[in-house]
Amino acid sequence: MTNGDFDRYSMALYLQGKEQINADEVVKAFSEIPNPRVRAIILAYIADKDTTFDDVGKEFGISRQRAHQIYHNGIMAIKKKLGLLEDNT
Repeated sequence: MTNGDFDRYSMALYLQGKEQINADEVVKAFSEIPNPRVRAIILAYIADKDTTFDDVGKEFGISRQRAHQIYHNGIMAIKKKLGLLEDNT
C-alpha cells in the first residue's frame, strides 16, 4: 500500500475516536488484512465522503448490504489489531 492509496492520517483520525493512534500503526494494521478485496472495499468507501455502500456494491458487483458487511468486518479487524477492541475469543 502506498500513501497514494489513501491519506493515512485521515484514516487514523477516522478510527481514532478518543484514543491516540499512530498513523503508521494504522497503515500497518490495514496492510495486514490478508484479503486485497477487503482492503479495496474499505478504501473505496473512505476515499470519498460522498461514496455510499450502494456505490461500493455496484463497483464490486455485490449488494449494498454485503459491501457494508465486508467494510465493517475489515474495520473491526483493524481496530482489533490496534487494540481498540477487546479480544473476546
